[in-house]
Amino acid sequence: MGIPLTRQLTAFVYAIFTGALLGVLYDCVRVSRVIFSLASYTRGGRKLYAHPLPLIGAVRRMPFSERRGLLQSVLIAIGDVLFAFVAGCVFSVFLYHAASGCFRWFYLFACAVGFFAYYFTLGKAVMLSSEMLSFLLIAAVRYLLFLLMLPFRFLVYLSKHLFRLVSRFILVPILQAGRRRRRIFYTRRIRSALAEDILRLLDVQN
Repeated sequence: MGIPLTRQLTAFVYAIFTGALLGVLYDCVRVSRVIFSLASYTRGGRKLYAHPLPLIGAVRRMPFSERRGLLQSVLIAIGDVLFAFVAGCVFSVFLYHAASGCFRWFYLFACAVGFFAYYFTLGKAVMLSSEMLSFLLIAAVRYLLFLLMLPFRFLVYLSKHLFRLVSRFILVPILQAGRRRRRIFYTRRIRSALAEDILRLLDVQN
């Protein structure tokens, strides 16, 4: 027994919305990668990190974002595998409810249309927003750390200047006085030694 045309059309539209739902789920995976700096998906998001901010300079991501290493590739692959598993389950549930378990190629095509329609429209806006939020979060943490470290930096700056003043007006004069005393002591020893040698020569001549 065949499926009525109206039900097939309804299932076709249902498949488009299912693909869009899978696009939303995939964006959840991509947003998690952006948050942990595993990947960057928009050019505008990458440009945010190129401009230095006042007081803190350029905001740097985690090391994963610059160079793809083995751990990063493994984490991305795990995310893709988990999404593929969830997408297969969602599509199977769709076939069971909307098409009575009967597979038609245009259902898969409609699902792909819904997925890529979301991916290239709302998906781009979502990823740009997520990268901007990630940038703002990282920048806020950097500013917070800057404010927390500001008293310690002031103490380090003050201690450096105090050390310079102490060394200039106390340590340096003490060292110079010690050198002068050593020079005077060595001069006196040389003079006494020369006087003894002269006295010995005079005694030998007499």
